Amino acid sequence: MGGASTSKHDWFEMDVSNKRQKNRLLRYECKAHLIVGIKGDKWAVSHFVAEHTHPLMPQPELVRYYRSHRKIPEEDKDLIMTMHDVNFSTSSCMGMLGRVRGGDRRILPYVKRDVSNFRSKLRQNLNLRDMDFTVQYFERRQAENPQFYYAKTVDKETNSITGLFWVDGRTRALYPKYKDCIFFDTTFCTNRYNMPFAPIVGVNNHLQTVLLGCALLPNEQIETFKWVFQHFLLAMNNEHPLNIMTDQDKAMKTAISEVLPNTVHRCCKWHIQQKAREKLGKIMSRDEVFEQTFYTCINDSDTVDEFEENWQHMIHCFDLVDNRHLCNMWKTRETWAPAFSRKCFFPFTSTTGRSEGLNSYFKTFALLRYRIERQAVGFYTRNVFGKFQAEVTASTGFVMNQVPSPDIGSMRFGLFSNYYEDPKIFTVNVVLAEETFECSCNCFEMNGIICAHIVRVMVHLNVQAIPQRYLLERWSERATTPTGASGHLLHFALPSNNTLKYNSLCRKFTWLASQTRSNDVACKILNDAAHALEPIILAARRGELPEQREAQQQQPDQHQSTTQGGRQQTTRGPTHQQKQPQMQQQQGQKQTNRPTQQQQVATTPVAQDTTENPMLHNPARVPKKGRPTEKSRRRKTLLEQREDAQKKKAKIEEKKKETKPKRKPGPKKKTDFCSYCKEHDHSVQECVLLKATMAVHKCNYCGEDDHAVKNCPYLKAAMSMDANVARATELRL
Repeated sequence: MGGASTSKHDWFEMDVSNKRQKNRLLRYECKAHLIVGIKGDKWAVSHFVAEHTHPLMPQPELVRYYRSHRKIPEEDKDLIMTMHDVNFSTSSCMGMLGRVRGGDRRILPYVKRDVSNFRSKLRQNLNLRDMDFTVQYFERRQAENPQFYYAKTVDKETNSITGLFWVDGRTRALYPKYKDCIFFDTTFCTNRYNMPFAPIVGVNNHLQTVLLGCALLPNEQIETFKWVFQHFLLAMNNEHPLNIMTDQDKAMKTAISEVLPNTVHRCCKWHIQQKAREKLGKIMSRDEVFEQTFYTCINDSDTVDEFEENWQHMIHCFDLVDNRHLCNMWKTRETWAPAFSRKCFFPFTSTTGRSEGLNSYFKTFALLRYRIERQAVGFYTRNVFGKFQAEVTASTGFVMNQVPSPDIGSMRFGLFSNYYEDPKIFTVNVVLAEETFECSCNCFEMNGIICAHIVRVMVHLNVQAIPQRYLLERWSERATTPTGASGHLLHFALPSNNTLKYNSLCRKFTWLASQTRSNDVACKILNDAAHALEPIILAARRGELPEQREAQQQQPDQHQSTTQGGRQQTTRGPTHQQKQPQMQQQQGQKQTNRPTQQQQVATTPVAQDTTENPMLHNPARVPKKGRPTEKSRRRKTLLEQREDAQKKKAKIEEKKKETKPKRKPGPKKKTDFCSYCKEHDHSVQECVLLKATMAVHKCNYCGEDDHAVKNCPYLKAAMSMDANVARATELRL
């Protein structure tokens, strides 16, 4: 022990001032110790001193608060890490550790705060490697399911992840059915790294949102969007989407035009109108007629000519020809105006917000009045049939007139609303021999179901069945069970990863065991079936079943990629590049090499990465764009609050010492004021003007000059007759 501290003496008093001090360690020069050594083959005590120079702790559970005794053993750390991995709370961890130590948590050589600090260090280590763990998880998913696709970009200088893209195996199987309309949006950002999160979604046959791919982007530049769309095509076997809707972004528009030249690109109408409300808010607030005309021109124009005519008429009537924002909207009208996308497939939506109103549950089926409804209810899914039935109900609100048709063998009908709410006339052209129905509203081209006008014409012509060309398979139940490249149906009842497969099989066989435990015959059947399945399962794991060999013969390239495990994408990348020489010529030699390098980086096994790059680092945190938000101040501890209060009090006392105390103001001196002449230098008793007036012997009561008012006989007579007048007169005089 070191030298004795002065704080152990009786005369020493601890400083109780407000200044914060370090904790003092009292030293008593205690010589109590034990020395153990090996003598022969046994341990033996060679020296022992039992006397202590200080009193011992009477309560053993308080010993853990000593600095020399307060530590977490290594075996307890291993147990804490195990409980931390399964999300045990800190209180539960303390209870489990106390039970392991004998049942009482007070005998532990540490406290709850120590366990909480240790878990904080574990979380900090995980936060530093979250991107590395994500890539490792993707590699395990790819090893379990070869159809899983992912790609990444790595900064060579910092070895940090700058971009991620991944697609699930089920999504790749469903994409051929739902590639006719996809949505791409980058309005979401992650909280930690401020990286734009870009989901690629579609619409399934139940009008529900389907996630077709995800990406974490370093920025929103042209090259970044091109990288996303190129890997999206690689994952989807180079099948281009037919229609895509995004927000209004110039970089995204350029990337789509270069990578997806044959895809129809439209912008979200909601973002366009929101931007218009920001730029034209003052004009709309002043003139409600312009606001109504603006939205009517956008939403109620059926044809391109009608929209352009209404737009020009609007800007000239309201004298807005030189408005900058309206001019920019006119230049980009082909990407956002609904009139230009009437014949493009964007089902039941004109925005990128697919989650609004599409998941509403279909309440009940109404009465089926027509045979076409019975045909539709057997073909469409529940949600799509709800849309179709709404069109059937709306068809009863139109009046139909047959008009002359310019073509021989065809009929033309004009329909308008019988409620006289909408004077617009819709035209339906019909060729019964070819079973074609064309409407001017283009509802079928945009949504994939026939409109109310065609339904009204079908009922009038007594058409008993909807032609097959107007029944899209993507809205049917068959769209949920697509076939793979081999032609076999994909079994979506089986989970995609090993953990879910194991859990599903355990539940199923546990139920079978519970059903057969009380019956010997049933138990024997289940046992024999299990023994019979053992060689079949072993053959399936080795790939020796007939259907497996047949699939391998039909797809040798796919079999080669699956045998290489995680290198599946490396073998697929050059194949797709060979199939698409045009895309390589458009992008140039530098851009064609870039996806290949990124793909090789994304598919390199972990064992090879550990030699060169032991760990992938997290991306650098990018500050948020826009107006900075106020940061919440850290809540100060009680000791800091006391120190601040003492500093403030000391400043106040110093100011009091520096400044002299001011004398209290005394009572104000009364100044003389004459109520007769209204002057301040004298009183009414000293007023010269009043004395001069009173010296003039003129009675103010009777008006005579021979006497003053005090000696007026008429006043005295009046005062003697009335006491009130006498009192008032005395006060007045």
